[in-house]
Amino acid sequence: MLTPLRFSDLKKKQRAERDSWNHDIALRTHRALSWLDRAEREESDPDAAFIFLWIAFNAAYARDIDETGSQSERERYVQFIQVLVISDIHKRIAAILFDQFSDALPDLINNKYVLYEYWQHQANPEAGIDWESELLDSVRKAHGYVKHRDAVKYLRLVLSRLYVLRNQIMHGSATWGSETNRKQVQDAAQVMRMFVPIMIDVMMEDPTQDWGDPLYPVQH
Repeated sequence: MLTPLRFSDLKKKQRAERDSWNHDIALRTHRALSWLDRAEREESDPDAAFIFLWIAFNAAYARDIDETGSQSERERYVQFIQVLVISDIHKRIAAILFDQFSDALPDLINNKYVLYEYWQHQANPEAGIDWESELLDSVRKAHGYVKHRDAVKYLRLVLSRLYVLRNQIMHGSATWGSETNRKQVQDAAQVMRMFVPIMIDVMMEDPTQDWGDPLYPVQH
């Protein structure tokens, strides 16, 4: 079983190697690590931990992951996930998805309350959105991804569920510490505690990869 990478170790590595990197990857990892540092202080508050970990994820990726957005944005997001998994030569992301959280992730994927189409139906019942079919189809696909250990497609599916949870929390559509969504928040925070540091480490281990231009670059 993998143990979470710690901010202190990753920051030491980043300081030792960043002078040989281009500015973009150095800035991305610097920002992401600062939020990972903050997230590590929230050991007893999964809501806060999830928020800070999501900011760390966004700092590394530096784009919106909403797959309902423009075609070009969806393509960039898919490409990023593909490159991330390919660059993970030690298969740590696959280990998280298929081994370490083999119980928690199916529960998350089966949860209609983190399904985008479910909430679209609630907002506009007349639109005829068949969220139940969407849920069953995604669960069926998830079984196939697990069977074939397809980390790219499974990670995309997991992140799509986490993105809905992120929207609920960040847009004030959830109550802090609420028992209503406690399990998905706790599971999400645990998954992100493992995934985000590995994601940052994978990017640092492949600094010549084109990870894209960071948003809001530092102005001098």
